[in-house]
Amino acid sequence: MVPDERPSAPRAGDDAKKVLGLSAALAAVIVVMLLAFVLPNHGSGPNAAPIGTVGVAAQQAGARLDPRGWDVRPYEDARALQAVIKDREVVGGIESTGRQWRIYTAMAAAPQVTAALTSAGSAGAQAAGTIARPVEVVPFPQGDPRGTGLAGAGLPLVFGGLLPVALFFNLLTGARRNRLEIVGVATYSLIAGFGVALFLQLVFETIDGSILLNGLGLSLGIGALAMTQLALMTAFGYVGFGIGAAIAMLVGNPLSGLASGPYWLPDGWATLGQILPPGAAGSLLRATGLFDATGALGPALILGGWLLIALATLAFATRTTGDPTPIATA
Repeated sequence: MVPDERPSAPRAGDDAKKVLGLSAALAAVIVVMLLAFVLPNHGSGPNAAPIGTVGVAAQQAGARLDPRGWDVRPYEDARALQAVIKDREVVGGIESTGRQWRIYTAMAAAPQVTAALTSAGSAGAQAAGTIARPVEVVPFPQGDPRGTGLAGAGLPLVFGGLLPVALFFNLLTGARRNRLEIVGVATYSLIAGFGVALFLQLVFETIDGSILLNGLGLSLGIGALAMTQLALMTAFGYVGFGIGAAIAMLVGNPLSGLASGPYWLPDGWATLGQILPPGAAGSLLRATGLFDATGALGPALILGGWLLIALATLAFATRTTGDPTPIATA
């Protein structure tokens, strides 16, 4: 009699375990996403935000502010204060001359900090028996006075640095696959960077300045993220890509400071956000598109560092395996 070789049906207990395990894993993902997007902003507020003061009364008002939230610096006159705001040394300031007060702000640098500074300056002026007049030193362009385009650009830029890598990795084959992937990512980064710059500048009117600098900066940001993802995927396969994507989306994006500026995030979170590609790309875009490239060198060097590390990793991974097969599966 021929034995029955048909596979046995899975037991109900095994299915129940799979359902329970999958449900727990999905719930953990939701919790991780909640922590990633909520925790950095929980209890957020001014974090050592540098502001200037002009006049005795303004300096006294500044001295009463929480030193953990504000880094108060005195200046001789309003002209000096406005100069350091434009140079991004401070994000705003308060001037008191006689019974007249002015609150100098830079909405383009830090929208939330601007609101908090305006509130603090108004309270100080009211306590002195007068009213403070706001003076916007570095606003967003008139077409987007609240900077909504800049605030909304973070997640599309992150996705733009992730999806093409997976496509190139899966579509390209052959001995020259690794080189073609690098060429593809570099070409895509340039096209996407200038495309985003044109939309932000000419359609949404969120940024200003040189389209060339804006496009190059965005291309560098997208390229640094995409090349890093390609390096992780080449070295460790889909596991590496998943880790890099999770860090970019769940850490880099919420900590980028595109919407608020870095001085609104808690201490430590802001620093971490600015050294990851999304935050560095956002800072570079803010510099080239709103501050005539003032402060662009730092984030450009950070992105360049990510790019060099990614290229070195790609070279090592390819030389180690002798082909584009991921190290983890070779």
